[in-house]
Amino acid sequence: MVRDENSTGVPSPYLPAEMNSFKKALSQKKFAAAYHVWKRAIARYGTGDPLERILEVGCGPGNFALCLERWFPGARITALDLEDDLIRFASKRSLSASFVRASSQKIPLISASFDVVSALQVIEHFPCPEEFLAEVGRVLRPGGLLLLSTPNPTGLGARLQGKSWQGIRDDHISLRNPSEWRKSLEVEGFESLSEGTTLFNGMPILGQLPLSIGFQVIQAVAGWFPWSWGESYMVVARRQG
Repeated sequence: MVRDENSTGVPSPYLPAEMNSFKKALSQKKFAAAYHVWKRAIARYGTGDPLERILEVGCGPGNFALCLERWFPGARITALDLEDDLIRFASKRSLSASFVRASSQKIPLISASFDVVSALQVIEHFPCPEEFLAEVGRVLRPGGLLLLSTPNPTGLGARLQGKSWQGIRDDHISLRNPSEWRKSLEVEGFESLSEGTTLFNGMPILGQLPLSIGFQVIQAVAGWFPWSWGESYMVVARRQG
């Protein structure tokens, strides 16, 4: 189901390229492996038994939503994005998720209605991330989980590459280091349960085939690491109160 609100009319740069059926299947397996760390986090820290409702903000072309559908078939999945063409593309791939076109900083959904909210590589796009965290706190039920990832400007890749680091983009307007994100989460009423950074997939050569495959396998098995040198900051936080 798609709920469409207004239209920008501008094609999204996040739409994937055309792929044949084999490449589509391979791509989805790659995403499933990359996202498996979040499945484990939900299983470890989630208190809903079973999970009833999951919200993904900034769903893009729907790769994570597809994984959530398979992993939690009894849950109601809602996916939100601001771009029309991404919502249309993702909804065509989905079997059961609901899709909403809206701003993630003004989520048009009922308060305290979700067990889990995911925001993967999203929060760096907001001019005021605290407004987004407040909205997440509003729609999460007490004790609900936030899954958050964002580029790490203090990682090894950023340090070595400087202005050529891939995390520096015109639409990445709120890049912060892990300690700053930790403070923001605390101020907005979240308790960090597990956090760290990833490996070095964003670096030249290391992030390309075939070396990137090894990193992806390690990431899928081990998750994030207790250091500040990785490409992305990852955190699972619980809404307090």
